[in-house]
Amino acid sequence: MLAGTGWTVATVSEAAQRPRDDLATAALADGFAAAARGLADAGECRDGAA
Repeated sequence: MLAGTGWTVATVSEAAQRPRDDLATAALADGFAAAARGLADAGECRDGAA
């Protein structure tokens, strides 16, 4: 998911824990976290049960 973006799981986690004075970084970190949750949820539903 983060391929080609320059972001890694570690840098996203670090950015998410920084003070929210850097709004652009916070927005990117929040967006990547939301995308990761969405992909995880989609992966759990592949069996068609949901």
